[in-house]
Amino acid sequence: MSIPRNSILADVFHRLKLIERFGTGVRRIRQAYSEFKEKPLFDFSEQSISVILPCVTYGDNLNLDIEGSHISDDEKVMKLIRSEKLITRKTVQEITGLGETQSKALLNRLIDSGFIRRVGKGRMTAYEHIES
Repeated sequence: MSIPRNSILADVFHRLKLIERFGTGVRRIRQAYSEFKEKPLFDFSEQSISVILPCVTYGDNLNLDIEGSHISDDEKVMKLIRSEKLITRKTVQEITGLGETQSKALLNRLIDSGFIRRVGKGRMTAYEHIES
């Protein structure tokens, strides 16, 4: 059973959709690292869980298949944009199966996170990977 230390803060995170529900963190961390060689280390005690997350480079150690259902839509888009250099919203819709609004939201989220940038305007809009 998961009992948040600060229930007010946990509720705020839940409302901001930063967490889905309480008590799913360990499973979600394991799932996020499932394709990486290095795995997180968990130390379970009676009162807490300590997690050591390995430092990995996003996409480098992954064995991803664009059509595979085992990866997130964000990962599919990032893998494609790294190989294609420029992609369109329509392409994002095709590889993810998302609608227009959800595809725009996904692309805007990746822009806000600093992974990609918008190139062009209107019907000529495309997206490219930002080299770090």
